[in-house]
Amino acid sequence: MNTLNWADWNPFALKDDLRYVWDRIPAGGITMLVADSGIGKSMLAQHLAISLAQGRNEFLGKQLDGKTRQVIYVDLEGTPTGTKQRLFQMGLNAEDLDRLHFKRPRGFRVEEHIAHLVNEAEQLKPDLIVIDSFAASHRLLENDHASMQKYFDDHLRLLTEASPNTAVVLLAHTNKTEGGKTAQSTDWHLKYRGSSAIWAAVDCVYCLGKSTKGQLALMNTKSKDASAADILLLEIDVKAGGLSPIKTTTNGGQNEIHVPTHA
Repeated sequence: MNTLNWADWNPFALKDDLRYVWDRIPAGGITMLVADSGIGKSMLAQHLAISLAQGRNEFLGKQLDGKTRQVIYVDLEGTPTGTKQRLFQMGLNAEDLDRLHFKRPRGFRVEEHIAHLVNEAEQLKPDLIVIDSFAASHRLLENDHASMQKYFDDHLRLLTEASPNTAVVLLAHTNKTEGGKTAQSTDWHLKYRGSSAIWAAVDCVYCLGKSTKGQLALMNTKSKDASAADILLLEIDVKAGGLSPIKTTTNGGQNEIHVPTHA
């Protein structure tokens, strides 16, 4: 009869060293940024990518450590001209491309080509990988529970296994209402579209929507951090080509914003 060797796994030897790449985006975890099409989620993700690659001290008023970081940005939706113009407005320099690796792989699908991304993650050990967008990264049925479990467990988790300190961020579209229209600003708590397996698989969720005053608002609606989340009220900074913070409030500010709740 075999006996258990408890020394093989000692829970007291494990270090509780959860690190966040920015705000509540966990290193070694999968984060989903959800918003209507055209509202600014790519702009937000690209602005964060440049901020990390350049070693800036803050992003949207929240602290960064000032160290330059490796970033991989997989752009599956944007146009080359539009993306180039936006990145230059945000302050991208030629030397940043040693740390900010933009990929535009035509026909890329996670279920078929994840090995390419895993290999690069193993080499670069990036702090951030952005996939823009979730919908364009696969040919699976988003409403099918088993397919979505496979997407995350069998494919996407390979990235964090290859590089345990890497944060993976997926940009996702909101749900659709009847007639194919996107959810209105007062209904942005509808969040992502697809199976509940998506919500279960990700470690962190941010929603980008509109406040009751029509301002852009970013709120964390799922996190490993149990404390109350801030709501960031933002504006598009045309001159800088990115987003700028207007105000930070707590999730008790129902008078300013419709607080998202998971449906």
